[in-house]
Amino acid sequence: MTEFESLTLDDLQKCATHLVESYPDDIEASFVDASVQFKAIVEAEQDRTITHTSQLLKLDRD
Repeated sequence: MTEFESLTLDDLQKCATHLVESYPDDIEASFVDASVQFKAIVEAEQDRTITHTSQLLKLDRD
């Protein structure tokens, strides 16, 4: 999670795009935007415990 948070927005988009291009049958193009949105949510959160972050991921799935 530390590396994720330290990525610039541009680097995050490049990494997410690379994943989408590497696994086109498994990852939708919307993953790039979702990654950017998730980074903003994580940065805004005060509670950075694994349990809370896991809950955020579960909420994002719904």
